[in-house]
Amino acid sequence: MRVRTRRGSPANDISRLLSNRSRTVGAVTISLALVLSLAGCPTPIDWDEYDGVNFIAGRGFGSGSVWQESDDGNGGDYLTFEQATDDNHYPSDAPGTPFRLELINLIPDGDFETATAGSLPDAWQATTNANARVVTAEDYKTSGDYEGVELAAFHGNKVLKVDFVGNTERLYLNMATEGNLTVREAFEKDASFAFFLDFRTPYERIPVSLNSDGALETDAPNQYLVQRGQSNKSTVSYRFPGIAQNNPAQYEPEANTFTVFDPAFNRFSLGGDTEATEQRVEGVIDNVRLVRADLTHEITLDVPLQDSLQPDRPRLLSRGTYEFSFWVARDLSQQSNRFDARYVTVSITDAANETGSSLLSEFVSLEELNGWGDGVADVGWTKLSYQFSGPSIPFGTGGSDAVMTVHIAFGNGAKSDHLYPGSLMVAAPRLQLITP
Repeated sequence: MRVRTRRGSPANDISRLLSNRSRTVGAVTISLALVLSLAGCPTPIDWDEYDGVNFIAGRGFGSGSVWQESDDGNGGDYLTFEQATDDNHYPSDAPGTPFRLELINLIPDGDFETATAGSLPDAWQATTNANARVVTAEDYKTSGDYEGVELAAFHGNKVLKVDFVGNTERLYLNMATEGNLTVREAFEKDASFAFFLDFRTPYERIPVSLNSDGALETDAPNQYLVQRGQSNKSTVSYRFPGIAQNNPAQYEPEANTFTVFDPAFNRFSLGGDTEATEQRVEGVIDNVRLVRADLTHEITLDVPLQDSLQPDRPRLLSRGTYEFSFWVARDLSQQSNRFDARYVTVSITDAANETGSSLLSEFVSLEELNGWGDGVADVGWTKLSYQFSGPSIPFGTGGSDAVMTVHIAFGNGAKSDHLYPGSLMVAAPRLQLITP
């Protein structure tokens, strides 16, 4: 039997229902495909919302505690990061509020400027026949073989004059004694140090060592023989490690680190040549500097996806080209035991990446910026500016989550001859999107 269907019959209603459902499912399928297709395309950007925006305008150098100083975990404070309150300490026309960033010299009076002329510097001791005393520039150039020789290549007005007749004589600083280092926690087992000094000598070298109070022959593994260079003139100044003053192109990198494997070896010493190839150490020494070489000395800033300190700024993007910049200048304070910084590294790491992969890493030789260097006059402010690609921003990243970290560090990674204590002025950090 054939069943006839008519409009309005139950069979006809069922047919129409099935047809409508089919069309609805088809429309949903097409809509979902369209959504998924659009999701794979870049979201259009309102460039006007980003153009000229400083993403860290609310996180400048003086913005509370958002910039963090590195710490060794034991409370050791190796950095000074503070607002410069005296306008005589930095060049005029600063692009923003100037801040002093300084890696502190662990030797309290390394330039001997506060020492009493004619005496040993405070905290230093000498063996019986080690003739050592602080002299002024005037005394220096009117005495003996150095008559008429200026001290312009050195820092300040005083130097340490040494004359050790025997190879066993030495001048030393006990680093384990409280107060003998500017950071009390600095001396500890397995700590590594980098040292620097300026000197003149008519002889081949000046021994530098880390030793105990025992016999010299037990200290040989910790000895460094600081070479003078090619010139045999006592009027030529050298810095270790560094550049001969009379030949700036002559760079002689040398090992300048030691590690405290045994805390009994706590005396940082000048003199004491265990090889006995030189029976005499004579000359002048200045600017003795010491830093921890096994620590990272830096300031850092976490940059969040969105910023409660700057509510109106747009979200960071994972694409495009960014530019980070800030201004630097010489510290003009001329304070005792404060030197010009020589080397810094500017880097930005991807905070979302577990390995902290680098988005940017630039080594900066400050000495090459407009004639920087100890004793050089005010050379004004210099802008450092670097571009890099956008960071990773994983799905689910919260608005307050950091997506990149800015680092301004002293030195150049593992190169200890660049980990030089010193001070510079910084101002006006800026992070902006250059191209979307």
